[in-house]
Amino acid sequence: MRPESIPELSAVFVHCPSEGLAVTWFVMDIVILVTGLAANAALLWLFLRERKTLSASQVLGLNLVVMDLVYLCIMPVSLIYESTELGQVNLSDSSAIAGQDSNTPHQLEKARDVFSMFNVIGCPMLLACMCIERYLAVAGPVLYLKLRKWEYRMAVSTVVWCVTLTFCLATGLVTNITFIMIPVSIIDSCLFFLMLACLGGVVWSLWQPSPAHTAIGKTDVLTLWNRNEI
Repeated sequence: MRPESIPELSAVFVHCPSEGLAVTWFVMDIVILVTGLAANAALLWLFLRERKTLSASQVLGLNLVVMDLVYLCIMPVSLIYESTELGQVNLSDSSAIAGQDSNTPHQLEKARDVFSMFNVIGCPMLLACMCIERYLAVAGPVLYLKLRKWEYRMAVSTVVWCVTLTFCLATGLVTNITFIMIPVSIIDSCLFFLMLACLGGVVWSLWQPSPAHTAIGKTDVLTLWNRNEI
């Protein structure tokens, strides 16, 4: 065996785990694409089949569906690029692939990173707004009725779109995606705990007896006590 063949063989061993992981992600992306398109298309059809003005609660849901569809539009192109890259991987050029610079991604990869902001920033923000809305409907119905107008949902949706497009623009301008993913991770973590708090508050509010039931219970007790005294 020639000595110069040893580095090539080690490069193959280094590249094999990453290649297997790439195939796994490729399959998962196909599943996400198919199920995501089917689910969001069905939701969009349900929203549009009603020939009347959308209710206030449906405004956030419609914006969520649109953001999901925008993100899914880039996935077929990205999958074609990934399948081409996976087909070109072989033992002869594995060392060259291992030596590529990860900080200079392909244009399609850059486009995928830009469109992914709709999924990692826009959708979590809309889901957090929906959780807050549900919490207000259960825990503060009086305040919820005051904020029930669809104009408020449109204002919130506009803010979410502006923040999302800002992150998309920043992702397209920076050369290292790490500078964007650090604040994205912090924001997603905060939104996750906020959604958990809202859902926990909803469960806690539903678990507590309502004032009406408590008042009825006290009235029944007083009635029985008066009857016994008589």
